[in-house]
Amino acid sequence: MTKKFGAGIALGIVGTTLVAIIVWVTVVYTGAYNVAASDQHADAVRWTLDTTMHRSVARRAGRVELPEGPSKSLLAEGAGHYAESCAYCHGAPGQRASEWSRGMRPQPPHLAEAAKEWSVDEIHWIVTNASR
Repeated sequence: MTKKFGAGIALGIVGTTLVAIIVWVTVVYTGAYNVAASDQHADAVRWTLDTTMHRSVARRAGRVELPEGPSKSLLAEGAGHYAESCAYCHGAPGQRASEWSRGMRPQPPHLAEAAKEWSVDEIHWIVTNASR
């Protein structure tokens, strides 16, 4: 009885794996999943992407030594980099994101709000490495 039970479990695992592979291949090769940037991801896909990003950043973010009161010139330099590379999609204080960025999926977050859910170390990692 134990051998049959073990064989049944093994067969169930193999069968489930095969079905999952068949579904995955079908979705990939038939184009069943809509990848248009103008449509939102399915809830399960959005959750998977969000959770993966949070876990990945948390795992990779190291301890960051922040400078004691950054100088005005350093703050101005950072603001310049932000204005050149980030503000178009993420907006800036008193400035909305560019019209064309509002159709992006996922929508780029307004960073002043999004920063509340990340630690300083995680923000440093995201800014240094970017994300996709």
